[in-house]
Amino acid sequence: MEPMMNLFAQYGLLLVFANVLLAQAGLPLPALPTLIVAGALAFAVLGLAVGLYIVAKLIERRLFIRLMRMVRITAHELRALKQRETPVVILDVRSSIARKIDPRHIPGALAVNIATPAHDISNVSPAC
Repeated sequence: MEPMMNLFAQYGLLLVFANVLLAQAGLPLPALPTLIVAGALAFAVLGLAVGLYIVAKLIERRLFIRLMRMVRITAHELRALKQRETPVVILDVRSSIARKIDPRHIPGALAVNIATPAHDISNVSPAC
């Protein structure tokens, strides 16, 4: 079985074509076993490709979900933090377009564009 698999790996398409052509020409060659093995190998390769695609998508999804889980606090927790003596810095990292679409903001939050954070933080300006 292994020598036949090696032949299929190297000359698979040519071997299947020659076998079927010679069988159709009238030579007493069994074309059906060759077609079955070639089909099984093609199915295995296709199954492997689909399996790898599914695994890659699952990994991508898990990484996306992990990225979306960020530290979040409630309004009550924020109020408690702002009442402490230690100053709290709140950054509004939405884009300027997102701020125009949704003008709500946290009082005292600093408007920082995510594309140029260093520039915006050096020019500290409260969000309005």
